[in-house]
Amino acid sequence: MAKITKSRRLGVSFGSEDLFLVETLKTAEETVKNFKVTALLNVTPDIPFSVDMLTQESGAKIIGSELKNLLIHNNITTKNASISLDLSLGNVIKIPYSRELSEKELSTHLSWELQQYIDDNVAEYAYDYYKIGKSSSELLLVGTRKKVLEFFREMSRHAGIDLQVVTIDLISAVNTFEVNYKPYPNENIALVEIGEQKLVFTLLQGSSFLGYHYLFLDDSVQNDFINSVLELITINLKTLFNDYELSADKNQFDRVFLYRTNTKYSVTQFIEAADQELYMFNPFELVRFDKSLQNKVNQLADNSEYVEALGLTVN
Repeated sequence: MAKITKSRRLGVSFGSEDLFLVETLKTAEETVKNFKVTALLNVTPDIPFSVDMLTQESGAKIIGSELKNLLIHNNITTKNASISLDLSLGNVIKIPYSRELSEKELSTHLSWELQQYIDDNVAEYAYDYYKIGKSSSELLLVGTRKKVLEFFREMSRHAGIDLQVVTIDLISAVNTFEVNYKPYPNENIALVEIGEQKLVFTLLQGSSFLGYHYLFLDDSVQNDFINSVLELITINLKTLFNDYELSADKNQFDRVFLYRTNTKYSVTQFIEAADQELYMFNPFELVRFDKSLQNKVNQLADNSEYVEALGLTVN
């Protein structure tokens, strides 16, 4: 009888205060049926992660030690880990490319493209790319500063984990969406992350990434946060749908999914107050999980940090 290959992975996402972690167990076949969440954890470090920590000599040690203690306390010995970063720490750019380019030519092309979007020397950045579909002539260029990567490598050393991948939040969110919702090839979809200070719109056509847009929220929305945010979502989705020229016979997205980052309002409250049909982006819609996690899953079904952490373990 053939031996069934199993692997465990960790996905780590950083919120504004807490560190969030998902552990998954996968068998050889990459299907939802053979994919299971075995741990959902979070911890508030003594000094929460912030961009300022990148320049602090002891910052990586502090966060790494907190993560190590979290793993030990919960008897988690899995080493393979991936980390997602906030969009503010990197760049995600959709660019055209020729499939006839050699790897060396493609690397030169990517370096040139990234330089057009940043103010500093491209030599200070590390970058990777994701091809969009099998036949598309576009790809996603993802870049971040080398000092950011070095911070998380050092943090991982202190945590005792093997860092496999560092990517941007919206990339891992798309991974989570695809494994849970299986969109139709030409279906126009918007994922909207609601934060206390900004909205992030991620646009998909089927499983293909179209682009993203973010909007900072000013003080004027605070008095009636839910209705003000819903109005902004409606206005921006109409604009984005037209800007991307997504359909000649429709004027809106086929489905719009909401999830949230550390707001005092749940996604359910937004959905109930909306005049249009909206859906909760639930990272556990199809994914199996240990029965012991049921209560926590119910509480975290709209939490963006778990959306992102789970997406890190999918690919």
